[in-house]
Amino acid sequence: MKPIPILLVVVATLSAAALTYLHLEIGRTQEQLKQQTTQTEAHVAELRTKNSDSAAQIETLKKSIAEQDDKLKDTKSKLSATDNQSDQQGRALTQVLAQLTARVEADQVFATEISQIKPEIAQLKVSVAAVTPDMITALTTTTSGLQAKVSELEDAAAKAAARAKLPTVASNGVPLSAEVTSSLIKTGNLRLNVVNVGKKNAFVVIQSGSSQEIQAGQHFIISRDGGVIAEAVASSIQDNYIIAQVVPASIKGSIRKGDTAISSQ
Repeated sequence: MKPIPILLVVVATLSAAALTYLHLEIGRTQEQLKQQTTQTEAHVAELRTKNSDSAAQIETLKKSIAEQDDKLKDTKSKLSATDNQSDQQGRALTQVLAQLTARVEADQVFATEISQIKPEIAQLKVSVAAVTPDMITALTTTTSGLQAKVSELEDAAAKAAARAKLPTVASNGVPLSAEVTSSLIKTGNLRLNVVNVGKKNAFVVIQSGSSQEIQAGQHFIISRDGGVIAEAVASSIQDNYIIAQVVPASIKGSIRKGDTAISSQ
């Protein structure tokens, strides 16, 4: 055999072996790649599943966060309302405390007044205990007598007014001059009390004593607190009282019991 053909055969054999080896290696490599691809695809699928689960969890978390935010807002609103209510209750409590303090102070003042009045009450009880039925009867009789006397005075005044002949100053209804009135207010040395007043200020009953020398026609100024209320002229002189007719034109106000009748002695 010639050397070149042998070499070619050897080369061809080696090439065939190499090709076979390469084919086997390529097959093994492809198989490995297929396995790796399968594994990769499975891993990718697993990752996609996990990603989907993660997305679902994220959505759930978002909803939970939104719900928590709503609850937080509601809690804040309730806390704000509670704070407002607490403020109102605090103000109400302050007012109640102020009222309670005022009440305590008033009770203390009342207790002080009671402690001051107790001796007077005790003294009054002693005085009341000393009052006998005879004293009460006498007081009742005296009161009845005074009421009857007032009625007699009013009747007497009415009768005297009907029959009295008054002096010119009264019959003419002309009051005294301002100078005379002022002089009587300042210098009049006879000052008596008005004890009764006729209807519509027609007359007055003036309390007097036996020592006063009063004459019919004597002029009186009816005064109160230094001011002139009216003028009157004596028309009936009794032992303990005087009936005086009021000059209508002189009336400057309503005459009352307790007013002062001023005249010259």
